Amino acid sequence: CEEALKCLELMALLVRDVQPERERMATHAANDFAALTDLADLLVRQADLSFRDAHHIIGAVVRRALDEGLPAIAITTAMIDDATEQQVGRRANLPADDVAKCLDPICNVNGRQ
Repeated sequence: CEEALKCLELMALLVRDVQPERERMATHAANDFAALTDLADLLVRQADLSFRDAHHIIGAVVRRALDEGLPAIAITTAMIDDATEQQVGRRANLPADDVAKCLDPICNVNGRQ
C-alpha cells in the first residue's frame, strides 16, 4: 500500500506539472510505423486486395524501410508498388496523396475519431 501511495503522489505531480512537447511528439509519431494499418486498409479499399495480402505487402515495405534506415513518413508509392508486385504480381498504383494521408499521424488520429 505504501508503494501504491508513493506512485499516486508521483502521478499527481506528473499530471499537474508535465507539459507535452507537441512538436517532438508529432515527429516521433511520423517516424514510427504504428499507423501503417491504415496503409494496409488503403490497399484493401483501392487496390482490391485481401487484408492478408495487404498485411504481407506492408510488412515487406516496413522491412525495406528499416533496412534502408528510413522512417515511416519516407515510405513511397514506389516502395509499395515493388512489394505489391512481388506479393501479388501487379502494382497497387495508389495515389501519392492517399499514401501521404495514411502516413500523417494527425490524419490518422482524425480518421479514428
